[in-house]
Amino acid sequence: MLKRKLDGFYRAIEDARREIGNSPAQIADAILDGAFPNAWVAARQDGCDDMLRRGVIEAIRRYVVNPPASDPRQVHANDIAPDLMPLVAPLARRAYLVPSPQGSEMDEEMRTLGFYVPVAALVRDLGALRAARDFLAVKTGHLTREVERLTALIDRLEARADV
Repeated sequence: MLKRKLDGFYRAIEDARREIGNSPAQIADAILDGAFPNAWVAARQDGCDDMLRRGVIEAIRRYVVNPPASDPRQVHANDIAPDLMPLVAPLARRAYLVPSPQGSEMDEEMRTLGFYVPVAALVRDLGALRAARDFLAVKTGHLTREVERLTALIDRLEARADV
């Protein structure tokens, strides 16, 4: 995407975020027609509007989760107490999902509903920080069980090969 188009795309995301919040799907629905009018019309005519929408949702998700260095939501060392920096610096993300109060609701892409909250904001809101941590713990538990199932499948297939 051309830089001039990308800047406009980011501005549209920010304008929508002020009204809607951080939900990538809701932001995409709000800005898609205005951000990419020609592509949106062509995609609808060709029957691939859902594919375009999903790609835009993913681009918005990446932007919300890992904003560019120039973004005001970006974590800066002076925004966080010095004694917390050794714990914040190695974090893998700049923002974490804080599930909505409904918790288990999913959007149409089967993603948990909630908002990505920058680490600088999480360190100021212990409840949101706990919610982000708890969500990751649940997600990790699901992944661990899936790894165990795949391991059992591998073990079974290897046992068959030995017979």
